[in-house]
Amino acid sequence: MRKQFDIIVYPSKEGAPEVEDPALGWFFVENINEALYQGDAEWIIIAHQNTRITVDLLNSIADATLEFSQVDAFAPWIQDAENSTQIISSGSLLSKTEGALPEFLGEYKPQSLRFVAGPSPYLTVLSRRIQKRIGGFDETLQSELRFLDMGLRLYHAGGSLCSLPHILAKANRIESVVPKKKYRQELAAILYKDLDFSFLLPYLWRHPSTIPFLFRNKKNLDIKSLKATELSKFSAKMRTSITQ
Repeated sequence: MRKQFDIIVYPSKEGAPEVEDPALGWFFVENINEALYQGDAEWIIIAHQNTRITVDLLNSIADATLEFSQVDAFAPWIQDAENSTQIISSGSLLSKTEGALPEFLGEYKPQSLRFVAGPSPYLTVLSRRIQKRIGGFDETLQSELRFLDMGLRLYHAGGSLCSLPHILAKANRIESVVPKKKYRQELAAILYKDLDFSFLLPYLWRHPSTIPFLFRNKKNLDIKSLKATELSKFSAKMRTSITQ
């Protein structure tokens, strides 16, 4: 019988399933790409090891995949495990000045579902059908921005990504280990290869120190850009809807 969810827990070489169910496949890995091609479940849940996977959470996600069957990926919101009134992560939106920004942070307030540019590194729900079209994560990206890159490539492939502000997963905060300089370089690379100059140029104007990095990596970025956008189905209307 085909499993309902393949749950990929990262970065973790060892672990025990938090929920025992024959409909679930569990993978504990350092590199998410190691497990993306191993399972065959209809949906893939990518969870940071700091995120708590519960029966109620899985049931809520299952309901969302049935109710919004035309959507290819979901971005649940993340509560602080130590203060459930605080949202510490959500989907990401594009920004003409900052490149990308969180959809929502701070004290929880009910919001409507909306399309977002990228999912949260704490918890991502991805359909197998779209994963087969976009492949895995860009392993040259070391920060959580690789989730934004995946989301944008998903749109180029004709998919859609919806936030789930009514589904709240609890997690302990992730401490970023990527220096700010590296983070800015990676964001510039994503804007260069996945979007047009209307997003890239304002960002370069604010962060000119990233320009030499783009020139040094232009050849590889052009190859990745062509692969992602050659037959793009990413409409201008959708870009506007996922921009803050």
